[in-house]
Amino acid sequence: MSFYESKITTVFKAIQKSKILDLSVWNNISYILPVLVAVAGAIFGSLSWQPEANIQAATISNDRYGVIISGASDSVVRNNLNTLQMGWWYEFTGSDTNPAGYNKVLLIRTPQDGLPKSASELRAMTTKNPGAHWMIGNEPNVPGQDDVTPSRYAELFNYYATNIKAMDPNAKLVGPNVLNWDDTCSACGGFTSGHEWTSSFRSGYQTRYGAEPPIDVWGIHSYYINWGKLPMVDYQISIKQLTAMREYLNAISAHATKPIWITEFGVIWGYDGRKIIANSECANGFNCSGPEGSYRADLIKEYMNGFLGWLNTNADSQNIKKWFIYISHGSPEPYSSVFAGISLFDKEGETGCLSEMGMLYAQLAGGQISSPCPSPSTFSPTISGPADGTVFSNLAPLLTWSNPPGTTQYNIHIIPANDDGPAITLIRNAESSYQVVAPKLGQGNYVILPGMTYTWKVRTTDANVWIPESDSRWGSWATGAFKTAPPSSNNISPISPTPGITVNSLTPALVWQDTDDKMFYYEIQVTKDPTFNTNSSTATAMVYWELRHGGETNPINSYTIPSNFPLEPKTTYYWRVRARVQGDGIPVAWSTAWSFQTP
Repeated sequence: MSFYESKITTVFKAIQKSKILDLSVWNNISYILPVLVAVAGAIFGSLSWQPEANIQAATISNDRYGVIISGASDSVVRNNLNTLQMGWWYEFTGSDTNPAGYNKVLLIRTPQDGLPKSASELRAMTTKNPGAHWMIGNEPNVPGQDDVTPSRYAELFNYYATNIKAMDPNAKLVGPNVLNWDDTCSACGGFTSGHEWTSSFRSGYQTRYGAEPPIDVWGIHSYYINWGKLPMVDYQISIKQLTAMREYLNAISAHATKPIWITEFGVIWGYDGRKIIANSECANGFNCSGPEGSYRADLIKEYMNGFLGWLNTNADSQNIKKWFIYISHGSPEPYSSVFAGISLFDKEGETGCLSEMGMLYAQLAGGQISSPCPSPSTFSPTISGPADGTVFSNLAPLLTWSNPPGTTQYNIHIIPANDDGPAITLIRNAESSYQVVAPKLGQGNYVILPGMTYTWKVRTTDANVWIPESDSRWGSWATGAFKTAPPSSNNISPISPTPGITVNSLTPALVWQDTDDKMFYYEIQVTKDPTFNTNSSTATAMVYWELRHGGETNPINSYTIPSNFPLEPKTTYYWRVRARVQGDGIPVAWSTAWSFQTP
């Protein structure tokens, strides 16, 4: 076996649950079937997913600069941070994305009526992210954001501080991340100033817990907000907010040495003006705004040069340690038809290139940016076929691509829609195609399912020894998608019992055949009701509704009534079968219904 020997892993998700619907005693009882493991011959390997390549971070030009990333995945984070030459980031979604080599700040939202994360959730997070910085709250003084009272926030902050520090003494807490300090906004609905809100929070915390809140880093969002003066690029207002907050903290012995992080800053509206537009043109559906005039890139660059230039010069004297710009790539706010702020990249995703503002942000951080786009891998294949969206007439698609010169190995993944079914992972000698092997009932290859979309991706390397998926020498993925042929219930017929006969047991085995031997996963229903009604408000009889892997049952393609739920004696029962469709597929019609009588 060469060092290029193939390795395929297949795993069925634990979605294979059989259901019995009983309107009297056993309402909604569920049986969990054994997880199906498909083993297709000697080339099949262990049952585990392997991580994507652990690509090392680029050299960080300035440890103080950070970015809020949208659409974060491991590859997106790597692209964004490597291209910017930065290491600090966070996101708003709360996902587990956190590729090695970078510093993710964890954000916990603190809405007034929201339930805090459980101790078990926090334990899992601290275990996975030892020594991390935790932002507790996001604009607690602003309607539409966390919008939480100082007293409730004090309660939540104490809960998180107590639990997180007990689980990870090296964790650092960043709070409360108020929006601005003394200034709020003009020509808007208004909100409590960060200064007033913070003072109330401290006072409430001291009254309840007898001490200052144990904040390690004081976080603030800094924006100039004046809808009467567009675009919103007056960075002097932001400087004013930061120096006022520093003065406030310096006057408190417990916090005088605590650093400030600007946990969010940017430009809210970068156009000359705004106008009212149709309510159908924004997500809110009311009070929608659209741009008027030009997007003032010239003034936004002045804002960035002025504000970040001030930070570069004065951060030490103000004890401001980090700042995070909003955002890697912006989407329209709910009230707007466009994103009117600063996008650092021209698009969301792993192939995004730096925008003009992104180049400036990286340069102000001291980055040596030779190209606005991520460096293309030398060993990226090009997909030849099938064309995206191709619907095959079988379950054995041929996947083809062209390799770059020097390719020695390829890595391919074939993934079902919604991860709903078996998947294939493969590393092999350099080839330009992969033939998916169709299932065959009674023999194996129980991988590809009918009537659903599969995404596939392939990458290559020129390494002259076998390398695992975690190796950084793999190139970029090329991706495609196809759909498998839908099944038909017209091919299904009963073997036993013969329709209409009386069986000799209250737990009979029901056996069927399918002329399409590529089908192996089925749904079966058994009931006294010839209409198979499963509506809980109108059904008149229990319906056994089960999932069965036809290649694993004995006999093949069969279902035996469970002994702990026998059928009723001297009763007519009806049963029917259909091939199971998963993922994004549409369930097919049931087979003809057949009947039998119990003794």
